[in-house]
Amino acid sequence: TVMSPTGTRTEELPNLPTVFVGVLNGGFAAGCVAPTAELFGDIRTLPDMNRHSVYSDLANLIDENRVPGCEYEIKITAAQKGLLGKRDSTIISAIDSASKKVRKTGIEISKSMPTQAFVTDGADMAAPGIETVVLGPGDWKYAPDEFISITDMHDAAEIYLQTAYELPLR
Repeated sequence: TVMSPTGTRTEELPNLPTVFVGVLNGGFAAGCVAPTAELFGDIRTLPDMNRHSVYSDLANLIDENRVPGCEYEIKITAAQKGLLGKRDSTIISAIDSASKKVRKTGIEISKSMPTQAFVTDGADMAAPGIETVVLGPGDWKYAPDEFISITDMHDAAEIYLQTAYELPLR
């Protein structure tokens, strides 16, 4: 069964929500019914989703598919707010200008994954109105042994420094 989280789909986040099962533990032998099982996963949410709606979606999915007499417990261990940054902002202009100076090319504002699905403190910074952006000049890799090249790491440091020079003084 596929989980279909309840949330309002948006053009700004075309690939969200996402649901991943990262770990499934249960049982002790192939021919035996597992007395207990654990499933650990990750759900990247839409802006109108919260821990209560996710909990409800999970409970509904389990209730629709569980064997009678089977008990379950849902624990949400972390909740990350969605981040929809402003495309036309002072910080974006400064980063774009800095990138042109460092890499000779402007930034790409992406709607593809993993954009806006990062787990960062960006959403918490944006909530009170701080202009916020997630920026990384390296290619995104979601695999064992993730890495970023030394060149990309160097460019990131240069772009961050140059961005500070580009921002207007207040």
